[in-house]
Amino acid sequence: MKFIISLFLIAILSFASGLFLPWWNIAIVAFLVIAFVLFMIIKGITATKKKEVVAPAAPVAPPAQEVLLAEIRDLLKAQKSQK
Repeated sequence: MKFIISLFLIAILSFASGLFLPWWNIAIVAFLVIAFVLFMIIKGITATKKKEVVAPAAPVAPPAQEVLLAEIRDLLKAQKSQK
C-alpha cells in the first residue's frame, strides 16, 4: 500500500514539475528511495545494538561412567598400596 502511495506521489510531483516520466521510471525511482530508507533504518538499528559479550563456557563435567571408573581405579590403588 505504501509503495502505491509513493508511486502516486512521485507521479504527481513529476507531472506538476512539468517532467512526465513513464511509469517504469517512476517505479524505479520509488524502489530506490524505499530501498535507501530501509537500508538506513536497518543500518541504524544494527549500529545501536550492543555487541553481546560471550562468556567463556564452564568446563564440562566428565560423564558419570568416567567418574565411577576413576573411583574404582582409586579404590584398587588404595587396596594395592595397603597390601
